[in-house]
Amino acid sequence: MSDILNYIEGNKKETQRLIGLEYEQLQQLIQNAERLHHEKQAVLESKKVRIISGGGGRKPKLSIAKQIILNESLSPTHDNLSTSGYPVWSK
Repeated sequence: MSDILNYIEGNKKETQRLIGLEYEQLQQLIQNAERLHHEKQAVLESKKVRIISGGGGRKPKLSIAKQIILNESLSPTHDNLSTSGYPVWSK
């Protein structure tokens, strides 16, 4: 999976062909997803009642950027984003 990320970083013009998004759109999507993920994690952590100290459990195997690339590369259509970079749920 990191091979795709490395290839995209080295060949930014190929991003549209590979995953259906321009490189700038992909970067904006990754930044927005990471921000939203951290906000949701903070809310979940603040509501959690802990018996054992935090930090345990399984760490994710894929980074947020890799999850996005995997999702975009496996989607049957690449036009699932609006021009603002946010998902479009109904068309």
